[in-house]
Amino acid sequence: MKADLHLHTLHSDGKFPPAVVIEKAYKKGIKIASITDHDNISAFIQAKEAAKVYKIELFSGVEISSNINGKELHILVYGFDPNCIELEKFLKKIRENRIRRIKKMISKLNDLGVVINENEFLNYYANYVAIGRPHLADALIKKESVKTYREAFQRYLGDGKPAFEPKNNPDYSIVFKLVKEIKALSFIAHPSKFFNNDELTTMVNAGLVGIEVIHPSHSLEDSKKYLQFARDNDLLICGGSDFHGMNNDDINLGKFIINKSDTEKIKLYLNSL
Repeated sequence: MKADLHLHTLHSDGKFPPAVVIEKAYKKGIKIASITDHDNISAFIQAKEAAKVYKIELFSGVEISSNINGKELHILVYGFDPNCIELEKFLKKIRENRIRRIKKMISKLNDLGVVINENEFLNYYANYVAIGRPHLADALIKKESVKTYREAFQRYLGDGKPAFEPKNNPDYSIVFKLVKEIKALSFIAHPSKFFNNDELTTMVNAGLVGIEVIHPSHSLEDSKKYLQFARDNDLLICGGSDFHGMNNDDINLGKFIINKSDTEKIKLYLNSL
């Protein structure tokens, strides 16, 4: 029974509405899913309705931006109450920080002679969208300032590039604390090439309960490594396609999966809380 616990919609940087993402997952044989938009849980209600239609079991999920040792860390959170006020307040602050960051990047682009109208750009997106660099890359493509997302990041938006602005993310320990308080579960997302074992152990000591073992960015050796780390540290595992609806995402959907037994372990842990 296929499970994909890493899917994105247009409520963050995905291409499709929640119902379309669920439909696409169904067509790839996925029976268990989670919408994990960046810093945003607003897609859950629409996804839940579609999941009923396609008889897909839906986990509440979100991918929260945070920092550890000066590096960005994405934390997948599962099993929370989608009506949780504390979580939504926390995520709203992160989304507001995202907007402040994008405004600074737009200002830098304008100084470079790549003119983006700030009000037009922001008003194009619904107020629930977690705006990020992919949206700005899309604006550059529409203006024909660049031809591709890759070019947008290589020339202007990537880390260290002329229009780059660091994100003001919360410390990972604050995120773990909140997740524990709302009785949900925290997993590190796609750790490959970003974090060493000492950093992973630090996260485990801070409250991490799981690790994303299956991900398109992981080689077979990576997956084996993180699976062993999970076993050695009594961690849960998760995985998925990280579907956004772009590039090779349709190929990855239904290919990068975990099985029902892994999701059952997640549910048992949640029930124990």
